[in-house]
Amino acid sequence: MAFKLNINLDSFTLNRLITGQIWFDVEKEAFPDNRWVDFPVIILGWWLENLKPLVFAKETLCECRFMDGPYLFKVLIEDDLNWQITFIESRLSENICATVTNINHKDFLQMLLKLTKDVVAFCEKQKWESKDVDILSELLNFYKELEI
Repeated sequence: MAFKLNINLDSFTLNRLITGQIWFDVEKEAFPDNRWVDFPVIILGWWLENLKPLVFAKETLCECRFMDGPYLFKVLIEDDLNWQITFIESRLSENICATVTNINHKDFLQMLLKLTKDVVAFCEKQKWESKDVDILSELLNFYKELEI
């Protein structure tokens, strides 16, 4: 199954917050959309924080939201090795399931952590200091200690 989180560092800009392109490719579908522009530094922090209870098996389900738009994905522990990820467009009247995929939880976390590391390094190189970048650095250190 083709599954990838994409982050285009060349698209990053700093106004008050850092914006840039971040999206998933699942099979031949892009979610929320191809080259989706959002607030990657903030949402990566949210996602890594929200995934902690799953990593420690204290919860079996978590939600990870995009900041811009009604988009989110839910992560469900399927078994000891795999997580089920459901991509959703959440509207007032209904939730529209875009796609569902299964992935090895370590593969997913390693992909997420590698891209997060790239984002932090890029922001540091640009000398973009912010509380959100600091939070991402702290989360990277937290996950590094788990040796995922």
